[in-house]
Amino acid sequence: EMATGPPVPSFTPHAETAASVIEHFKTSPDGLGSDEAAKRLIRDGPNELLGEHQVHWYKMLFDQVFNSISFILFAAAAVSLATRDFISGGVIVFVIGLNVVIGFAQEYKSEQTMDALRKMSAPTANVLRDGRATTVPAREIVVGDVLVLVDGDQVIADARLIEAVNLRVDEALLTGETVPANKQTLVITDPALGASLADRNNMVYKSCV
Repeated sequence: EMATGPPVPSFTPHAETAASVIEHFKTSPDGLGSDEAAKRLIRDGPNELLGEHQVHWYKMLFDQVFNSISFILFAAAAVSLATRDFISGGVIVFVIGLNVVIGFAQEYKSEQTMDALRKMSAPTANVLRDGRATTVPAREIVVGDVLVLVDGDQVIADARLIEAVNLRVDEALLTGETVPANKQTLVITDPALGASLADRNNMVYKSCV
């Protein structure tokens, strides 16, 4: 089964023929060339949702310094120093610093571990590039790519089907339906049917299986 091109708001692939979709996204049934795919990746950016990036170290440090516990300790230290209780004030400042260092180190280590796991489990997709089937990282999928889907594959990007043979997709994440949806490639001309994602049976959507 093959699909092409994530839809954009001004275009409704489910209501267009496969040929029209291919023409609109300036691609072909044999997929994009490697050079063109690289240009589109630079132009449009990676195929990933906002928030999938790792948290920056300075954001973690900021969160460790400026939180409710730190504010209470800062207030206590200020009172101690204001009353010339320098020993207590010094101890509290030391506790604040120690708390920040330990908290930051633990969070940073945890984030590094999670980032490593994300890289290890980074999904890939089978696409047609230069007329040949090849496997690329999911984040490198671009508009106009022709995806090749087989049983068990996770759909990496929203796409319009151009070929489908006995294709069924689990869309429970989108529709709540527990029964996999049957897919086909015909145009959906009825506006009432096209209004619902569940009725767009010539489309597949990211994260479905």
